[in-house]
Amino acid sequence: MDDALKNILLEKSKLLHSLGIRQTIRDEPQAGSYSVDLDSTKYVGGIMYWPSGLYEFQFNSCESGNVILLETKSFSSKQELANFIEDLLLNRLPE
Repeated sequence: MDDALKNILLEKSKLLHSLGIRQTIRDEPQAGSYSVDLDSTKYVGGIMYWPSGLYEFQFNSCESGNVILLETKSFSSKQELANFIEDLLLNRLPE
């Protein structure tokens, strides 16, 4: 699933745009890992993919700099990852 994150975010580009989120895909793998920055006026952060199949989600408040979300997870399918990302964008991060 090493390209799943990039593919999901490209598929969700209209949703990201409608939420005012700018994405930057860092497609220069370091030992198989890569990251995607997701920034808005409320938060900055990103999702990192690690070669072990783990994904790390970290977002910080633009106002305070405080961490508003920090999780490391693995997923059994691309759909499970896609569902998690959609829930993250729509329900767990500030609008």
